[in-house]
Amino acid sequence: MAGGQSVHILLMKDDAGQAQLAQRTLVRAGYTVEVVGNGATGLVLAATGAYDVLLVDYHMPGTGGLEVLQTLAAGGTFPPTIMVTGHGDEAVTVEAMKLGASDYLVKDVEVQYLTLLPTVVARVLCQHHLLEEKRQAEEALQQHLEWLDTTLTSIDDAVLTTDPAGTITFLNPVAAHLTGWSILEACGQPPPADLTRMTQRHDGLFPVAEITALIDGRTVIPAHGSREMPIWGVRFGEMGGGGPSGEAMVRDVLRRLIDYLQAIQQ
Repeated sequence: MAGGQSVHILLMKDDAGQAQLAQRTLVRAGYTVEVVGNGATGLVLAATGAYDVLLVDYHMPGTGGLEVLQTLAAGGTFPPTIMVTGHGDEAVTVEAMKLGASDYLVKDVEVQYLTLLPTVVARVLCQHHLLEEKRQAEEALQQHLEWLDTTLTSIDDAVLTTDPAGTITFLNPVAAHLTGWSILEACGQPPPADLTRMTQRHDGLFPVAEITALIDGRTVIPAHGSREMPIWGVRFGEMGGGGPSGEAMVRDVLRRLIDYLQAIQQ
């Protein structure tokens, strides 16, 4: 069903009189309804994928309502389906819901259940729409997480994240190599004190002077155990092409970054 298009309903019911009444009720509510008198024909039509909702009567000759649901479930995903049962068929209703029915209606002698049809159809469509939105959001999130994981594990920069309490929640392989921590060891630990001090803001400002001093002094800061983590060193030199000229180029880039931080803080 695309936006603005009519909802197509397939009604499987062997009682021609009640089927006609149900069809009229749903058409008046704005739906397009096709009626078949048995489950076997209904399954053939349902397999075309042309219907947004299926209405299935439990009592039908040959292929009954539960058998229809069993066949639909065996084929994978299927449209929202409403099972129509008789009074006293509670066990059938429970079984239908287990097989994947979205909702059910209980027939009454006065045929008043037909007045509820449009409301139940609208409800299962809304539920289906919400579930589909949730599925799409989860799929998009999973794709983003996979992209993020690939990015963070393949870049040459160290990435370390902390929670509001200041404990480490993640570090990528480069950060693990520099700090000496394994990923499992790092989680829940505070980051190196000097690194925390260097990255914290004071009164909303970055500590530009400390960052500059660390770069100028080619400083190393304590990491895990007896290891030291370089703030400036071979890795920065390699990034600039290696050697004094390469280091000078990287130093220039870092100084431009510092200039930018100073500018946005003024």
